Amino acid sequence: MTSIKREVHIDRSPEAVWAIVGDLGSMDWVPGVIGSTIDGSIRTCDLGEGAVLKERILSMDEAARYYEYTIVETRMPVSFYRASMEVVADGTGSRFIWTAQVEPDDLGPTIEAALEGGAQALKARLED
Repeated sequence: MTSIKREVHIDRSPEAVWAIVGDLGSMDWVPGVIGSTIDGSIRTCDLGEGAVLKERILSMDEAARYYEYTIVETRMPVSFYRASMEVVADGTGSRFIWTAQVEPDDLGPTIEAALEGGAQALKARLED
């Protein structure tokens, strides 16, 4: 199993960052996601050209600004995927932390690039 962790400092309050990250039905800040919806605990991300990613929200703690999710449907050959997003205070701003565990291991570089791209896109959206 490959474990991945991406962190980025964002010059905005934890509340401002969580307002975007904690909106489970709106993943438009993630590169490659062109639309998303949430129905109960299932989030569906439209990746374009008929590609869909479905995730189950496993737990969410608004006070801690944290949630966990897993992939339930994807075109990738994922046998295991569990991830979390968290926003914590970091000096005068925030730290966004995105972690994932994935199998098979050869998907590690793809997931790592997706988390890095998402973290940087969130930073750019909030700081521009």
